[in-house]
Parts: sequence; structure tokens; C-alpha cells
Amino acid sequence: MTTLHADLAPAVVLGYGVAFLWGLGAWLGRRPRVAIAYWWWHRIVALLLLVQAGSGLWLLASGFRPPEALHFLYAALLVAGVAVAETLKPGGRARRRYAEAGRPIKEPPVAAFLGFALFAIALRAWMTGAG
Repeated sequence: MTTLHADLAPAVVLGYGVAFLWGLGAWLGRRPRVAIAYWWWHRIVALLLLVQAGSGLWLLASGFRPPEALHFLYAALLVAGVAVAETLKPGGRARRRYAEAGRPIKEPPVAAFLGFALFAIALRAWMTGAG
């Protein structure tokens, strides 16, 4: 289980790095929206993250501990970030509420920021878990 948890870390970091660059490209290219594939990419990386989180909980229950306790904070922030991303996707709850209030979100900057935040947190989680 330790191998699975450690092996998924670079995939999650890379996945959110791609999401950041994708969102940034759409923003700098002045596109009105990011492609729907962007949100599917988020879901694929989120699935990897949730498998990693599950294996991390298994390791915790088995008595393993990361070198730094901050690893737990970063893990919780990543899982919360996945929940935020789900509310911001097309048809998501937060997105609908903004639209109903007459303030539709500007998707490319939100996608770029979301991708960057998750990339940075995943990178820190990897660094604090690897020791």
C-alpha cells in the first residue's frame, strides 16, 4: 500500500499541473470557456487523488505516519479542493447560484486558479510525505 500511495503522488501533481496550464492557456487566449474535457480531466485526477487518499487512510490505520504532520493538512485541502471543483464545473451548484444571481463566473481564470491551487497543494503534500 505504501508503494501505491507514493506512486500516485507524481501523477496527481502532474495532473493538476496540466489542469493549471490548460486553464492558463484558455485565459491568456481570451477564450470565453475552457473545453468540457478540462472538467473531465479534473475528475480523472480527482479519482487518482481519492484512491491515493484511501490508501493514505489505510496506511494511517496500519500505523504508518508521514515524516511531517503537515501532510495531513495538505491532504485535507486537496480533498476539499476536489469538492470545490465539482461545484464550479458546468452545471455545478456554485456555478448555478452565480448565474442565478446575474454574475456568471469567468471560467478560464477560475480554471487557471483552481488548477494552480491544487497543483501547489499537491506538490507540497508530495514533499511533506516523501520526507
